[in-house]
Amino acid sequence: MDFNIRKIDFPHLLEKIETIRSTKPLYTYHSYLKNYTGKKCELCLLPLNPYGVYLNHEQAICITCFNNYISSKDYLNNLKSFEARVSRMNEQADLLTASLTNNPKNIDLNLANQLFKELTLTEIEQMIGFPKHFGSFDYGIEAGTWKLNNSLVEIWFKNQICTEVAMV
Repeated sequence: MDFNIRKIDFPHLLEKIETIRSTKPLYTYHSYLKNYTGKKCELCLLPLNPYGVYLNHEQAICITCFNNYISSKDYLNNLKSFEARVSRMNEQADLLTASLTNNPKNIDLNLANQLFKELTLTEIEQMIGFPKHFGSFDYGIEAGTWKLNNSLVEIWFKNQICTEVAMV
């Protein structure tokens, strides 16, 4: 199984952020843009949520990136954290891919937890696709079932942040 890892050109991302910061007043918030469903954020490359987009003509940015890199005064620390997070996520995806290639019938739950824990639902969906089943419970608890190789795993969330991966 191959994971969709993010390939972000971090040296050029800083230039892009600086350009956007200089034109920040031109970006307007839109609460619903149906035609932006499935398009990706200019900065983080995650799919845009059409219910919250900052837009300047055709350039669209998600709320998280706008808050972390455009509006924030201390955006360089946020950018360093983002780079470390994406790098770690890609390394963990490579390790889990190698494990699944070597032993396709056995999912290493430790590697799966190292990869997915603390990722958002959107990041996981970008990486492995949409769940086969998904449900919400009380107090922001959610769970979804995904197929990795030929096995089903259940991924648990608290407020759309992964807390645990378990076998079904």
